[in-house]
Amino acid sequence: MEDEGRGDVQLGELWSEAAMFYVAARHPDCYRQLATEVRSKFTSGADIRSGSQLAGCRYLHACINETLRLAPSGPGTLWREMAEDDTEENGPLVIDGHVIRPGTQVGVCTYAIHHNEEYFPDPFAFKPERWMADDDSAIRTHPAFAPFSIGPRSCAGKTLAFMEVGITVAKVLWYFDFDRPSDNSNLGGGRLGRSGGRGRTDEFQLYDIFTTTFDGPELVFRTRGDFYRELEIATYAG
Repeated sequence: MEDEGRGDVQLGELWSEAAMFYVAARHPDCYRQLATEVRSKFTSGADIRSGSQLAGCRYLHACINETLRLAPSGPGTLWREMAEDDTEENGPLVIDGHVIRPGTQVGVCTYAIHHNEEYFPDPFAFKPERWMADDDSAIRTHPAFAPFSIGPRSCAGKTLAFMEVGITVAKVLWYFDFDRPSDNSNLGGGRLGRSGGRGRTDEFQLYDIFTTTFDGPELVFRTRGDFYRELEIATYAG
């Protein structure tokens, strides 16, 4: 993950996986359930690809949704400006009782709405189960869930991004186990006593420069049994 142009994976391409590994390592019960689901759904790492089996990993997708809620790729405000001639055909734009005049910029902070307890109770907690409810409570959260924005200008690559994250996380869990370092490094997390919302030690800290930047996390990966030999065979075959 170093120089651009060399074919290396760039840090910015791994923000969702980094956040998911960070929270999974700090929630052992979630980690075990996630690993069990992936390892029971597939018979080899080569089988982990886009398709019905991957789509059937409900807990995996719930964890992805919850990670994207807690740590969206674009946590800031995506501003929109009311066009000067937009009111001629459609009339004035009214939001929450306020008339938005032409030339006015409006926007919603993604991080703020993702942590609004009106839509997501206990908003700073990692709770994948909130995406698995069979009643209307899960459906009601969807309008407030916008890691890729919403509407006609939302991210065109959203479906591809979900698929890539699902495949990457599932393959990592198939071939490896991972945990926090023995020295309990909290690189990537908040620090007690820090201001500006940086004091939550278990929260993966985001820095908004249109898209997210971050530090860490530090994790220890171990091969799982002899499953890693599949990777060696694939390398030799290539």
